[in-house]
Amino acid sequence: MLEDLVKFIDLETKKRVLFVDTAAEPFVEKCKEIPWVDKSKKVMEELGFELIDFSFTNKSAKEIEENLARVDIIYVAGGNAYYLLDKIYQVDGLEMIKKFVDNGGIYIGQSAGSYLAGPSVEPAFRPSRVKEMEVLSSFECLGLVDFTVLPHFGREDTRDNYLNHRCEYIFDKGYKIILLTDNQYIRVQKDGAYKIEEV
Repeated sequence: MLEDLVKFIDLETKKRVLFVDTAAEPFVEKCKEIPWVDKSKKVMEELGFELIDFSFTNKSAKEIEENLARVDIIYVAGGNAYYLLDKIYQVDGLEMIKKFVDNGGIYIGQSAGSYLAGPSVEPAFRPSRVKEMEVLSSFECLGLVDFTVLPHFGREDTRDNYLNHRCEYIFDKGYKIILLTDNQYIRVQKDGAYKIEEV
């Protein structure tokens, strides 16, 4: 995806990236490996991006503002979407990210990071995450777009969740949903128009 997406970014003026791996933290604790994060970092560096590793966990508002001021792009990696939103709520980070985008910053979301771009994290539902859902005071996300991306569609390891849980839970709730495979991404333009790209 990143190799294709880069053709829409001017690396001469937009190459400094705040690489947020907050959503992957629960997986580091459980399995010690986060290959999707490592791969994204490696690809971005090979493409010429300059990365600043960052997590919202235990950060102050000042630290977030200072780091956002240093970059052109915020890349929010995948993992646990509810954990990610909870950590952002704890530091009132939503408004800071919105301001960054409003001022011309680029937002790139991978998996959990794509949920964050939409209006609500509720469609990330799966039975194993109910307790994490209950921790949140709200499901509200950035609302950069009016739809919610459901990633990893068509993959064998997500089939059960889609067929037996997620579809039944969310499709009656009125969310505007876009299903994406791992070979697709959505490119949103400044005027709000968007296009599903194939890679």
